Amino acid sequence: MACRRNTDYHIQTYEFHILNRPGLRRLSSLYAQRPAVLSNYSSPAPSLAEFVEKLKTDVAARGVAEDPWALARKWAGPNSLVPESAPGLGDVLAALSSAPIVAADAFDEGHQLKLLLEFERNQKAIFKVMRYNRSAVITVMNSGYDRHNGEIAAFHTARLLGLQMAPVAVGRRIHLAKEVLPVASKRLAKTFYIDGMI
Repeated sequence: MACRRNTDYHIQTYEFHILNRPGLRRLSSLYAQRPAVLSNYSSPAPSLAEFVEKLKTDVAARGVAEDPWALARKWAGPNSLVPESAPGLGDVLAALSSAPIVAADAFDEGHQLKLLLEFERNQKAIFKVMRYNRSAVITVMNSGYDRHNGEIAAFHTARLLGLQMAPVAVGRRIHLAKEVLPVASKRLAKTFYIDGMI
């Protein structure tokens, strides 16, 4: 019985904290308005499909930019990282997902493992390691690692919402032994152990 009461106490405490967070209360009130909004705006605006197609074209088109890194640097400013209309974005994403890695180091910021990769012409990128399959379900709140594809989803969602401050993100598979270790800094290289090697 004592265990049961303790569990009930934790559930009540958790519910108290959830209910007393102003942001979550505001979110609940927004969801309460959803049925009325859906009844008044049941079909998307005609311009929405055209807007989404334009975003998709920017991502799919290749061969637009001669130098993807120069294009990405030109885009970045104090108010946006990628403009709303971004011809050449497909080239930037392709370069991030396939450019040869010329240097690699540990990235010290944050709480989870990330690598700082460098490509030709001094272009740097942060690589977040995949910890879970996409279908993995985390059942305990605030536990586990960030999703490796969360940054990718955030980038594309931000573009759909007209928010231009999300960093460009793309998925990439890298071969640790062939692509990272040969160009790794000493401090990064000594953190790895490959079975069969001393």
